[in-house]
Amino acid sequence: MRKNAFIPDRQAWLVDFWTDVQLASNKSGKTFNFGTLIADSWHQVGIERHGVTVNLVVAPTESRIQVELCIRPGQNALAIFDSLHSQKQQIERAIGAPLVWDRRTQQKSSFIRLLKTIDARGIDRQVAIDWYVSTLTKFVVVFQQHLLK
Repeated sequence: MRKNAFIPDRQAWLVDFWTDVQLASNKSGKTFNFGTLIADSWHQVGIERHGVTVNLVVAPTESRIQVELCIRPGQNALAIFDSLHSQKQQIERAIGAPLVWDRRTQQKSSFIRLLKTIDARGIDRQVAIDWYVSTLTKFVVVFQQHLLK
């Protein structure tokens, strides 16, 4: 059985799903700089900080969705991660949940993630979309504030 065989046209499903997330975001009054859809399972959102994006990730065969702050490798990447990690309690309090802090070295991106177990394929699709919009809003607002410190 091939990966994600449950979706006859996986790419079309992803484009449709992410389009619904963007429409819901716009309808709620939250307009973000949605970047290009990444072919596999995720979408990037700009956060007005060079080398830092917010990624929306859907793993439908694992019934998992996530929002993550991605700090791409670069001259200040580890310092940015360490600065945010030093503010961990305030960030997690503002987000309203514990986060997964994944500091990586050796020219790999570091991540700060919030995961949710949910099946975005079926009856929980709208719940997943709503979760993305509210969580994306929190991530952008909270991390923009803390990246300025």
